[in-house]
Amino acid sequence: MKKFVTVLLAFTLLLSLAACAGNNASSGSSAVSSAESDPAQESTVESTPAQTEETSSEDAPAETGDGLYATLEDYVATQEMQQAVQTIRDSLDTDLMDVELVGQGSKLIYNFTYQNLEDQDLSALGQALASALEQEDMQSTYTNIASTLSGMIEGGNVTVEVNYLAPDGTLLAGKEYAAQ
Repeated sequence: MKKFVTVLLAFTLLLSLAACAGNNASSGSSAVSSAESDPAQESTVESTPAQTEETSSEDAPAETGDGLYATLEDYVATQEMQQAVQTIRDSLDTDLMDVELVGQGSKLIYNFTYQNLEDQDLSALGQALASALEQEDMQSTYTNIASTLSGMIEGGNVTVEVNYLAPDGTLLAGKEYAAQ
C-alpha cells in the first residue's frame, strides 16, 4: 500500500512540472492559424517506450494567434505534452502502472491504470487512492493545472479528471478538479 501512495505522490510532482512546461512552451511558440475542430473529437496520448517520433509542422496542433490552443485535444497532441507523458512513464515501474492523457472537450483526463494487482484488496486500495486525491496538495496541484490550462485553451473553464483504474478498467478512485 505504501508503494502505491509513493507512486501517487511522484505523479503529482511530475504532473505539476508537465503543466508548467506546457505553459512555457506555448508562450514561446509562433502563431499558427486556428483550425476548426470537432468538439466531440477525442485526442489521446499513450506514450510507448519506442515512441520518439517528432511532430512535423503539418501535423502541429492548431494554435490561435494569441498563443492559445483551440482545443484541449490540440494541447494534448503537442510534442511537449507527449514528452511529458513519456517522462511520467519513464519514471514508473511499467509492470505496476501505465498512464494515459486524454483531451476531451474542456476536460483533461489522466488515466492511471494498474497493470498487476494480484493479492491486493481493491476496496482498500480504492479508499486509499480516494483519500490521497482529497489531500490538499493533490487538490492544489490539479486545480493549478486546470487553472493554467484554462488560460491556454480558447474558452477556458478547463477541468482535470484523475482516474485510477484496475487492470480490467474498473475505476478504483477518481476525482475532478476545476480551475479557480
